[in-house]
Amino acid sequence: MEPLFKEADNKIIKLSEKIMALRKRPLLILDLENVAYWTTIRLENELKGKKLSKLDVLLNAPMGGRIEPAFNIVKLIRKHAEAVEMIIPYRAKSAGTLICLGADKLLMNTTAELGPLDTQNRIHKEEEFESTQNIFKALEQIQQHALDGFNSAITTIKKRNHNLKIDDVVKLAAMFSGQTCSSLYNKIDPEMLGEYARLLEMCEKYVFEVLIRYAGRDYEDAKKVTKKLVYGYPNHNFIIDIQESEKLGLPAEEVSDDIKEIIDDLKIELREKDLTRQSFLLETGISYQEKRRWSLIKLLEYPTKETPEKNKPVQKPKETEVVDKNIEKK
Repeated sequence: MEPLFKEADNKIIKLSEKIMALRKRPLLILDLENVAYWTTIRLENELKGKKLSKLDVLLNAPMGGRIEPAFNIVKLIRKHAEAVEMIIPYRAKSAGTLICLGADKLLMNTTAELGPLDTQNRIHKEEEFESTQNIFKALEQIQQHALDGFNSAITTIKKRNHNLKIDDVVKLAAMFSGQTCSSLYNKIDPEMLGEYARLLEMCEKYVFEVLIRYAGRDYEDAKKVTKKLVYGYPNHNFIIDIQESEKLGLPAEEVSDDIKEIIDDLKIELREKDLTRQSFLLETGISYQEKRRWSLIKLLEYPTKETPEKNKPVQKPKETEVVDKNIEKK
């Protein structure tokens, strides 16, 4: 299976080199199967000793990942590059969106996707994840169901018992609503509710810090955008496109015409690689550790006049020339 990914990675690298040649600046490829702690280690090694005035980052993170390493990825990129423009041909979901928030500009394909930042949590130590918002959305639905049931019960009781006092009607309606919803409330795990609340609070903190440190947002604006990204969307898979990004005040724009065709080709390659990864995972149940090899993290350095040519032999003076100079001195 690995040679297939190697072939896909070579295609992605070649297309990225074309973008780099047109934009005349270094390009960092971050094709991440999952944003994880090891991602930070590999990126740190890739950028070690580099100090760049401008950097393009080609980001693909279709599955998102952990918020903590995403925060560290932002810090690493901004440490090694003064100006950063993020290119998103396909998807940068969840933790990938946090990485995008640290850029000076987002260059997006028409169908490129960012996503909400409601943290994902592993389901019973399995490979599957669920949004921490799910339990709160469920709680909201139960509360709404209880309120609707209470109001409906009041109307029904009043119609059937005209002589009942309003206090008695309310008591009966509350009893009815409580009985019908108690079984649903009992299914909510209070410990899990508390854990998920802490995870969302942590996510808020990271989003806010990136917006303040690297996006130049003021306090109130950063708070507003943070709340929207963490709590403001109905589903974790919600598509945040260019237009929605602009509503959030993100520096998003569509890719320029000179690289649009290359970006379209990149999207096809990235999507095919992603579909192959998912299919292979379902068929084999490969371990989480093995999936590390599926990501591509590579810095393409744009050649400059100051960059020495590699493998160029050092010219030494010919022996006869040295002899002649010594004779002249005598």
